Parts: sequence; structure tokens; C-alpha cells
Amino acid sequence: MVKVMYVIFTLGALCLAGMLYFLGQSRQPGVYPPKQHMKKRALKLGLAGAVLFFIGFIIQSFK
Repeated sequence: MVKVMYVIFTLGALCLAGMLYFLGQSRQPGVYPPKQHMKKRALKLGLAGAVLFFIGFIIQSFK
């Protein structure tokens, strides 16, 4: 069970790091890639990271 929590928290951290990366990329000047696509990717990764952290904390509370 500890390994499952480790994997969930690691995936959550990677998703949140990806969110920060894409938000940073959306702030860069230029036309390509479109800023709206970068913001949508950041939103999806942020939501996935938050859900994974929430699931991880729920699993940890039952331990």
C-alpha cells in the first residue's frame, strides 16, 4: 500500500510540475504554439495533479 501511495504522490507531483511548465510556456512571447492550447494543457495537468493528491491523501488517511 505504501508503494501505491508513493506512485500516486509522484504522479501528482509530476502533473503539477507539468502544469507549471506549460503555464511558463504560455507566458513566453511568440505565436506558436497557441497560448490557449498551452493554458488548456496546464489546466488539465493541474486538475489531474490535484485529483491524484486528493486520492493519495484519502488512501493515506485509511492507513
